[in-house]
Amino acid sequence: MSAAPTPGNRIAVVTGASSGIGAAGARKLAEAGYRVVLTARRKDRIEALAAELTEAGHSVTAYPLDVTDRAAVDEFATAFQKIAVLVNNAGGALGADPVASSSPDDWRQMYETNVIGTLNITQALLPALTASGDGTVVVISSTAGLATYEGGAGYVAAKHGEHVLAETLRLEIVGTPVRVIEIAPGMVKTDEFALTRFRGDTEKAAKVYAGVAEPLTAEDVADTVAWAVTRPSHVNVDLLVLRPRAQASNIRPTGSCDPPMTASAPGPEAPGPDPAPGPPERPVATPQERRRLAEETRTEKYVWWSLGYFFFGIHIVAFVMIYAVTHAR
Repeated sequence: MSAAPTPGNRIAVVTGASSGIGAAGARKLAEAGYRVVLTARRKDRIEALAAELTEAGHSVTAYPLDVTDRAAVDEFATAFQKIAVLVNNAGGALGADPVASSSPDDWRQMYETNVIGTLNITQALLPALTASGDGTVVVISSTAGLATYEGGAGYVAAKHGEHVLAETLRLEIVGTPVRVIEIAPGMVKTDEFALTRFRGDTEKAAKVYAGVAEPLTAEDVADTVAWAVTRPSHVNVDLLVLRPRAQASNIRPTGSCDPPMTASAPGPEAPGPDPAPGPPERPVATPQERRRLAEETRTEKYVWWSLGYFFFGIHIVAFVMIYAVTHAR
């Protein structure tokens, strides 16, 4: 059995480290003894975090980087011969519009940040991770990469892409000294995720967490990252789904997913004429009702299939009997 990797002078690169999960993850890895390299577009944020952690006695470097800029990523990668850990955290969501009216530009930007950014930095640093003899790639994806929801197709599509990237990479490099860990958080309340998604609209951003007393925090996810990368080298946490207790799925009313589903609902509008009456809204089924309906549907299918086989059998028996009688003559 291989021992847990000893951080020592081992380097951990964290993308999107300027705030939220990235900043919290960098703190945890620094506390675990890694030499942490902070990357993000906002130079002032990562330099402030590097100064804070350095003052606390940790070895931390800040490097401004846009992971969607391949040339800049390749230049960054030349600085390292060996890297122990890469945490792919850079990403985000824009908008919560339905497919019919969502912005292709938002879709493109989300795909570039969440998928192409992860691809760029992973490809560039994979040789250094392999050269370390014990490398770990961490992909911070989302429960949105595992199940969809209304109003989130662009983000869901991007996170599905990131999930498949991690899953495929794991298959392709099995047998090398690099493991691939995917951590898929559900609802995480950070200072910026929802606010960025709704372009600074604080009212919409606040609605994301309405009714959920204790969503996950960035520190919760960071704890999970630190735990996963410090497992013994032979242990690979392929996929870890992390949700708050108040959330059971990406579909309300059991809970929310990290991308909001209700925050896109319109707020108070100016008074106007009452709309023409329409058909009553269909109530949202509870999880128990959905399970009951699914069981009833399966039971109904079994009944019809059984009846079909029964009558088919009768036809076969009748045919055999007729054949036997006619040929006996």
